[in-house]
Amino acid sequence: MAGNAEKHLVIDKRIARNWADLPKKILVLIAKGLSCSNQLRFRGVCKSWRSIRMIEILAVNGLPCLVRFSCVDDGNGGVISECLISLPTDQSTIPIFHKIDRDDKQKFVGAKVVDSKAGWLFCISKRQSFTFLFLYNPFTKEIIVLPDLDVVNHHSHTFLYVATSSSPSSHDCIFFAAYQSSSYFFVNSCCKGDNGWIINRFPTKTPISRILCTGNALYCLSLDETLHAFSMEDHRMTVLGEFSWKRLSKSYFFEYHRELLLAFFQDQDAVTWRVFRFDRSQVTWKEVRPSENLTIFIGCGYSSGLKSEVAWGLGEPFKGSFCYLEHPNIVFHSFKDGRVCKLPSPYSRQAVYNGYL
Repeated sequence: MAGNAEKHLVIDKRIARNWADLPKKILVLIAKGLSCSNQLRFRGVCKSWRSIRMIEILAVNGLPCLVRFSCVDDGNGGVISECLISLPTDQSTIPIFHKIDRDDKQKFVGAKVVDSKAGWLFCISKRQSFTFLFLYNPFTKEIIVLPDLDVVNHHSHTFLYVATSSSPSSHDCIFFAAYQSSSYFFVNSCCKGDNGWIINRFPTKTPISRILCTGNALYCLSLDETLHAFSMEDHRMTVLGEFSWKRLSKSYFFEYHRELLLAFFQDQDAVTWRVFRFDRSQVTWKEVRPSENLTIFIGCGYSSGLKSEVAWGLGEPFKGSFCYLEHPNIVFHSFKDGRVCKLPSPYSRQAVYNGYL
């Protein structure tokens, strides 16, 4: 009996162990199997679990999250960040609220979110003689401040495009801020801790409209779909190729597994999609047929005008479709038979940012 009691006591101690000290690798492994909303609840259990970076567990099978982000006055002179998160295929949403530290309040006053990557929001605000740039993580409250950029004095500058070489939390991440003047395209780059930007300018016949970073290059697409590549190593801009196919009304520039893709969309009479891949060996665009297991997520982002994410392995009716935001809905349009499925999205006209995260 005593032996059994002692054995029972040991089992009870094991059951009553402190789960807060689980190894980080185990926590990440568990969290990766949870839905977006359950991941957020999982992190709320205790302080040590909350320390896991959301960028490590946010995506489930590559599925991007929808986010509605706003900054509101708390009534006491402070600012609260409001972030509403949901999955495109999930009707539930979960809010995240953070009180912005008083020292950081001025960063958010008048700021606009122009892009997002790996759980980070890329924010800009215009000041008297410069443009102020910073990144904000709504899950961890972390802020990455970049050097001021002197672009407000360029009267012909209409928009600022941003990109990163990797996750912003990476120690070797390169940040890009680019803009178009009347006759030049400016590519500015910096790393964490830099006091200024490395500035490069290139003459352009047709204005650059979209950029994305993959591999060791920043790819820039002009309004006529001519593709340029800016090398991170020698800071040279090279013209790779022009687009010779008939264009449809809207185009979307994105990458998947370091492949450059261009999708065209038209919905005037009947919804039409065409997808092209850039063949580096032959330096030309080639039309491709998307796999029926592939779902292409296309959303509205300010930085490139059009922002895209790609995910595999969704079930019906989501797999084999283009997914795009048509506020206040998110729309799934089938590659195969043209079926359309509409779900509500957490869209708000008052939000600073509506899009993917």
